[in-house]
Amino acid sequence: RDGHGCIPSAGYSWCPELKACVRPWEAACPSLAEASEVSLGGDRDDHGCVPSAGYAWCPELEACVRPWEAACPSLVLLRPPRGGGRR
Repeated sequence: RDGHGCIPSAGYSWCPELKACVRPWEAACPSLAEASEVSLGGDRDDHGCVPSAGYAWCPELEACVRPWEAACPSLVLLRPPRGGGRR
């Protein structure tokens, strides 16, 4: 997680206008739209994965994957608790 609690490896970035973590392709955020025009794909990690597009390195598959699209034992996809988190 980053300083705002966003999960870059799942494609989330902080949107100051919305005061929320968003995926730029799912929510309109002016500051993220401007940034993506300037540095689209410019955030590659040491393995060549693009975190802003949701990609993370999976050592078991030796590939960049999106955790919600490929099963990778070392990448955990966070899901909301069943029942809305209430007991």
